[in-house]
Amino acid sequence: MIGFWLVHLFREPEAIKSGISELLGTVAAGDLEVVIGGVYPLSEARQAHADLAGRKTQGKLLLDPSR
Repeated sequence: MIGFWLVHLFREPEAIKSGISELLGTVAAGDLEVVIGGVYPLSEARQAHADLAGRKTQGKLLLDPSR
């Protein structure tokens, strides 16, 4: 799977609806695993960006505002 910029699909709402529905169904069925590469407190957003830029991460990074 590769990333893409979702904004381009806003011109095609039906494509978004069916695509997101299929994606979430695949995740819910356990056929697609979401890899979380790290959880950063919101106060460390700068570090999260630095780690991304420095290619020190794998998967998606989460910013947790409760931490």
